Amino acid sequence: MRRLAKLMTFTALAYVPAYLLDLALKAVVEAWGASGPLIQAVLIARMWIPGLAALAVIRLSGERVAEGVRKRGLRMPGFWGVALAVAAPYVAYGVGALLSLLMGYRLVNPVEKVLELMEVEPRAPPLTLLVVQLAASGVMGATFNAVIALGEELGWRGFLLDEVENAGLRRGAAAVLVGVVWGFWHAPLILLFGYNYPHHRDALGIAAFTAFCAIWSVTISSLKPLGGLYACAAAHGTLNALGGSMLLTVDVEDELLTMPVGIVGLAAGAITATLVKALALRLKPGAGA
Repeated sequence: MRRLAKLMTFTALAYVPAYLLDLALKAVVEAWGASGPLIQAVLIARMWIPGLAALAVIRLSGERVAEGVRKRGLRMPGFWGVALAVAAPYVAYGVGALLSLLMGYRLVNPVEKVLELMEVEPRAPPLTLLVVQLAASGVMGATFNAVIALGEELGWRGFLLDEVENAGLRRGAAAVLVGVVWGFWHAPLILLFGYNYPHHRDALGIAAFTAFCAIWSVTISSLKPLGGLYACAAAHGTLNALGGSMLLTVDVEDELLTMPVGIVGLAAGAITATLVKALALRLKPGAGA
């Protein structure tokens, strides 16, 4: 199968089922309502669509699936790749908090804010609960969340990144392009459900999230030579695990102004991408494997 045909087939298989699933979920929610667990289950299933699309195109191209995914980065990860993958979202969190203070925003303990909203009295000091929650996010991001995110990573940073690079683009440009594709893949979720942008269910929300995905695609792509697709999935999973805490840490209502997916988050993500890329270049691929 020629490269252009492979890219078109993959894009169709990644986009069309995801968009149809979004429309079906919207219809179900409007007709009968939907519980949080059901929506969460659908979102988890949706994350594996790009991976299944990659597997389908690999098979249609005449490759053996096992060899195809191994060639595209699904291997035992290197230690430094995984360590850097889990650390990157925390760095972005810290940088974002610092930028928020410089911009005059007030920072709050996200755990304390959640307990306040739930009208629950804390059973331990809020700072202790925050430390536990942050540690748990890293564990969750590198395990359960990573398994879920691996579906997307097999598609975006596994299949698509390699194909775009093999077409002649340098890794940085290829990573940005993959990030744009990744961002637009979420468009119906933003328009129909206010995914990440409850105040911006419009083109502005899609544009902001596409920029967010392009920036983080650079970070995640930089990890691939060090830790393979597992490191990519661990970074993706940890970012997802910390996302709610990031949002609640800054006392600003409009998510477009804060982090992780607003102006502060974009700036913090860009700084993190630069740091991760520089560190990844210094470390030998596979170090610590």
